[in-house]
Parts: sequence; structure tokens; C-alpha cells
Amino acid sequence: MNGYAKIEGREGSQVADFLVLEVPDSDQNFGGSILEEPRITRHNISGRPVVLFSIRAADRHRFGDWTGENIQLPMAIVLNEEVIGGAHAPIIMERLTENVQISLGALDYEEGEKRAEELALVLQVGALKVIPKFERKE
Repeated sequence: MNGYAKIEGREGSQVADFLVLEVPDSDQNFGGSILEEPRITRHNISGRPVVLFSIRAADRHRFGDWTGENIQLPMAIVLNEEVIGGAHAPIIMERLTENVQISLGALDYEEGEKRAEELALVLQVGALKVIPKFERKE
């Protein structure tokens, strides 16, 4: 399990008040290649936007083990070495093996819709099977 340290100057005890002290082992780093079909949909009760994706069959056991060991902890989503969502990392609520739903909390509808679109796009880009190549800078 990861170690955490309190961010200096923060008074609360929310997840956003802490930093991860260690990077997960390589077998606990999951690339976008484990994702299938990242998409936006609506929560079946609240109607709020949520992001859904499936885990490739070959990775379900390993991802399930990792999420099962980290229930109630945040799951960082990283693209190009940048944590997406900042302090709003999704919290793992249960062992995840096949289908994953990321709820965006109690945001107003417009903000929730915007964050869902951004997150789905990041997950879709992260799941691409190609590596972009920088051609030139103008």
C-alpha cells in the first residue's frame, strides 16, 4: 500500500490534503492499454454524468487485486506525467475487475458534464494503441 504525507499548510484531513510518497511498483502501474471503451453515460439513479470503462480480460485479475488492496484510497489518473483531476482523484470504493464507473461527486450538472468529458477524453487518449510522434514546433 502507498505511503502518504500531509501537505504542509493544509489543515483538513481530506484526501486532497495528502501527497503520495511512493510510486507504485511496476506491476501496480496500469497503462491505458488495459482500458476498453471509455465513455460517458448517466448514473442510473441520480442522472448525473459518470465515466465508464471496461478492463481487458488479460488484466482483470491483476487490476482487481490492486484495487482490492487500495479500497478507500484515491486512484491517480496520469497522462504525460500529469495527474488528471488534481485533488479530485477518484476514490476506489470496491474491488474492480471488469467494469469501472467513475462518479464525479456532487458537482453542479454543468461542471460534472465538463469534467466527465475531459476524463473520458483522457482515458480514450491513454487507451490509444499508437504513440504520438512530435514532428516540429512552430
